[in-house]
Amino acid sequence: MKASLKKNISLIAVLVAVLITVYFIILFISLFYGTTMEIPLQHAGSQKGWVTPGGPESDTAFGGIFISNRANDSLPYREYKRIDDSIKLIKQKKEMVNQNPPAEMSGMGNIGVASIEVMDYFSVVDSARNLPWIIALHDSAENLRNRISKLSEKDSADLAEQKADSIEWLYNRELNKMADSLRARQGHLYFLSLAEYTTDRDSRFYISNGKYYLAHIKWDTVVQNGKDTAITGHYIRKPLSVRYLANDKIVLIPISKKSFKSLEIVFKVLLFLGIFLPAYVFIGLPLHVLLSISRGNAFTEKNVRAFHIMALFLAMIAVLKVIMPYLMHFIYRDLIPADFSLPSAGTALWKNSYLFLIALALFIIGIAFKKGLRLQQDQELTV
Repeated sequence: MKASLKKNISLIAVLVAVLITVYFIILFISLFYGTTMEIPLQHAGSQKGWVTPGGPESDTAFGGIFISNRANDSLPYREYKRIDDSIKLIKQKKEMVNQNPPAEMSGMGNIGVASIEVMDYFSVVDSARNLPWIIALHDSAENLRNRISKLSEKDSADLAEQKADSIEWLYNRELNKMADSLRARQGHLYFLSLAEYTTDRDSRFYISNGKYYLAHIKWDTVVQNGKDTAITGHYIRKPLSVRYLANDKIVLIPISKKSFKSLEIVFKVLLFLGIFLPAYVFIGLPLHVLLSISRGNAFTEKNVRAFHIMALFLAMIAVLKVIMPYLMHFIYRDLIPADFSLPSAGTALWKNSYLFLIALALFIIGIAFKKGLRLQQDQELTV
């Protein structure tokens, strides 16, 4: 009876871990394979010392990342608003090109793989808009709306308005379909992703003609004027072999499609393994310990082993979180430019210090349980 009870209790941890893993597998499948994405459509410088270097004189230099932010506010309001909106749209398009988010991404910790569509959202929609029959639909709706203001009869104007709305609805529907079709047919770029990378605050990553560059400041002269120091410099561009997502602090290293597919499978297996093991260690084992305590068997070899496993597993996670970014950086040191840097080792240790403290606490509890087990065994021998 006791052997059967011990066997059932030891299986509880495994059962809980399996159920949690199955739940996340179902959730993963429903999120990534059970939904489609709708494309929304639109209607028809820095300081160093005491010097702030300006951007380049031409707005088109450096991929247009230094384009002027505002229109001339001395213009008539309508003209100012039109130019200002155009500038904002251009900047938004440039930002989308330079920071085009991955269409697919998987990984663990700071390491993963990502695929990015060759054409960004704006480029896809612009390509669809330039199709002859899409242009014809747009022009038809626009011409009809221009004629509405010239119609004197209300009924005729209302009828023309309804017809224009119908054409515009058809235009947006077909534009959306063509954009989806173009996105489905276009190719992808494949990358190994490494997170937690930052660059100098004055530097800007950008893409020009499909190539990657970093715009950064070259400081030229230092002028001493009494106690003041004036530093002058200018932006230069540096070719890169990697892509950079500044908002997410991710460096993307180009890889082949075959490598991407292989690594994607590996990371997906590791993902579910990474769900099962923590569920087993941090939910299943504590539940097993609590149940054994509730049955009056607090000090057992299994409970001591459970605390040691929890402490060791958490310590391993903490060590991996600290050293893995630096290990990957060392492996790919020839590809990652010196302009991109990881946080200091001290920062990484401090950030994960709570994991080491919890692991230490669990290890101490395990020692206490082990001493309790020895006292219990000595008492049983005495009796």
